[in-house]
Amino acid sequence: MGKRAAYQQQTAGRQHANLAHGLLQRGAVLQGAGRLDRAAVALAAAIRLQPSNAEALRRAAAVLAGLGRWDEAIQAWTRLRLLFPADLVAAIGLGEALLSVARPQEALVVLSAACETHPTNPALLRLNSRALRALGLRGPAIGALYMALDQQPREAGIHAELGSALHDDGNAAAALPHCQEALRLQPSAPHAATLSCVLIDLGRHAEALDAAEQGTRHEPDCLEALLNRSIALEGLGRHDDALAAARTALAAAPGNPVAQHHLASTLLGQGALDAEAWLLYEARLRLVTHTRAWPEPERRWTGGDVAGRTVLLHAEQGLGDTLQFVRYAPLVAARGARVVLVVQRPLLRLLQGTPGVDQLVAVGDALPAFDLYCPLLSLPGVFGTTLDTVPPPLPYASLTIPGDAGCARVGLVWAGNPGFVQDRKRSILPAALAPLTGVPEVTFHALKFAAEGMPPGLDARDLMPGVQDFADTAARIAGLDLVIAVDTAVAHLAATMGKPVWLLSRFDGCWRWLREGAGNPWYPGIRVFRQVRSNDWDGVVQEVRQALVAWSQSRINSANTPSS
Repeated sequence: MGKRAAYQQQTAGRQHANLAHGLLQRGAVLQGAGRLDRAAVALAAAIRLQPSNAEALRRAAAVLAGLGRWDEAIQAWTRLRLLFPADLVAAIGLGEALLSVARPQEALVVLSAACETHPTNPALLRLNSRALRALGLRGPAIGALYMALDQQPREAGIHAELGSALHDDGNAAAALPHCQEALRLQPSAPHAATLSCVLIDLGRHAEALDAAEQGTRHEPDCLEALLNRSIALEGLGRHDDALAAARTALAAAPGNPVAQHHLASTLLGQGALDAEAWLLYEARLRLVTHTRAWPEPERRWTGGDVAGRTVLLHAEQGLGDTLQFVRYAPLVAARGARVVLVVQRPLLRLLQGTPGVDQLVAVGDALPAFDLYCPLLSLPGVFGTTLDTVPPPLPYASLTIPGDAGCARVGLVWAGNPGFVQDRKRSILPAALAPLTGVPEVTFHALKFAAEGMPPGLDARDLMPGVQDFADTAARIAGLDLVIAVDTAVAHLAATMGKPVWLLSRFDGCWRWLREGAGNPWYPGIRVFRQVRSNDWDGVVQEVRQALVAWSQSRINSANTPSS
């Protein structure tokens, strides 16, 4: 190559580099000014001129993420990591992008690899924790946050995430100081809202109210703070104020399903079974992720003429919900419909022969042809149910088992499905039932698997061996005189069978048990024993013992009274 040609090539190279540099600088300025669309164009042009320019790739990936163009951002971060495997910014950016599109397993692979070379980087540890939490690995997630906190003990964000992770893990007491510290270091509505949530779980409702109101002072429309304010007021027994606060929360976010569902639950829990409450309660269908998706809204039955048509009624939540609301099937049939009922498989044999049901199908099995469908929990709204028009539960066929002559047979259920989000609040340790020992003329029977955890003094007979489904459970319940249970499907089953049921309800119990009173419109045979403070089962069990002693003595007196 001649000198002239070499000079021309060098000049062109410098011009090329200068142009790329100019585009990069323009992109940086536009990025700083928040003009991300134009920044993306300039940076893309710079990368075409210099495909391996690390700064251009970093900025372009960050801009694409800021625009929510996640697929392109992931491609850009991946390219940067391939070119520069040790680039910390690329690992953090790619991890964040993957988490933003709900790909936590891929994010964990990237972040774990980066943590091997940067084991104490707080940003990496926090992202690693988020990926672990998304995968349900709570213990390792909490450990990663403690490591991050060691590096930045005064970082409010780490305290907030650690408090939230500990709270999710059921350890509100350990979460509290971190939530308090986050708010102290960085006063904000989100931190105040998280603190109020933890305080609610601890039963410290007055403090929770203060924290929620502090959140609304920082941000008047902070939905979580507004909702927590309503919950705290309910916990303080200020029911009218709680309802007003629930309406304020919905006014701040009119289309938000969480706010709609909260107001519905507040109304229903206070006994306001009316059109407004049932309509708002439909918001649950936008919150529950484990229900089947029904893509044809035009086939949703909302109460029109169904004579001669096939209506599919389907389970949507827990087993207890199905048992409670299957009572509406005969009402649908009474309107001239052919009813197909889709229920969870453990209920299939129990519900065979349900009045008004023409065909019973298990969830997950192939569906028959149908004209319209309706979720079971939407039926109270369809039929305009009020406190005075709650239909009676359907009677199930009863079997009997031999009992101990002369002794009252009492079934015990102390825990429910651990997969239920509120299970840690509604379930109790079997040892908490120890005060029930020594009640005269009472024998106890465990209606819960793993009955070996019962206090020895109760000497509870395990009724669960051989139980395969709820028909088997019903056969065990049929031979009992009383069932004492936390809020589980067994309580619904026993109450529907006409057995006396004493329900142990958590402080913030489900709306269907109402907020006050011992009776219940859905099950006339249920007596509700309520916590007076969050997490205080001791008081409930002591109240149950007193009632059980009186109940047993009444039976003894009746047995000893000569018939006339």
